[in-house]
Amino acid sequence: MRHKYLYVNPRGFRNEFKVYRVKLSQTDAARKMVSKYEGVTDGCAYWIARKEAERIVANERRIARENANRGINSYTNPVGATEIEDWEES
Repeated sequence: MRHKYLYVNPRGFRNEFKVYRVKLSQTDAARKMVSKYEGVTDGCAYWIARKEAERIVANERRIARENANRGINSYTNPVGATEIEDWEES
């Protein structure tokens, strides 16, 4: 099954984002979310390629792992999405 990938950052903070895997049959519902962020200065949502989605979450996992190895608290220094989530229509 083919998918599209969606990057969503609702408030514009570096560590508050999610990466979604969207089934092609659900792209219309996901487009509504993307259009909701058009013209908003802080938040954003846009389509990305699969490789970019994988690269983003791999980088966040690496940062989380490095922080844990250094003894940095993940509660006070959170990272962004470390997994690609499946899109659920709401």
